[in-house]
Amino acid sequence: FVPAEPAVRVNALTALCGAGAAALFFRLAREATGHRIASAGAALLLAFTPTLWQQSLSTEVYALGALLLAAALWQALRAVDAPQDPAPVRWLALLLGVGLTHNLAMALFLPGFVLLAVTRPSSWRRSLAEWLRLAGLFVLPLCAYLTLP
Repeated sequence: FVPAEPAVRVNALTALCGAGAAALFFRLAREATGHRIASAGAALLLAFTPTLWQQSLSTEVYALGALLLAAALWQALRAVDAPQDPAPVRWLALLLGVGLTHNLAMALFLPGFVLLAVTRPSSWRRSLAEWLRLAGLFVLPLCAYLTLP
């Protein structure tokens, strides 16, 4: 079933983004605490807050922003849990770039993520090529701003 009206499609995408944000928050809380019931309760509290609920029912940018933030927080937790694995830090850089391209409010979280990337014991052992790869993954989505002029 694919609705024909573009407005219905966009509203469905917004609702899916809100649900995805709550699902990723559950996964984040589950990995952080190890408690399935407490994590489910926290995710349900997030899902049914009036703000996220309202923004998931209307065509706005905030549900996708919540999804991108939840994904970035999950990758940050994965980067802390496995400091030798470069994949979570790469995903984090890409998600931050996409998040900043989508909504500049993601910039408020940048200092914390940069502090996380720099203070990890294994971060200074990254090669210059890895730092350039991270910078490229961060900047690549921001290239969408070049289409504005």
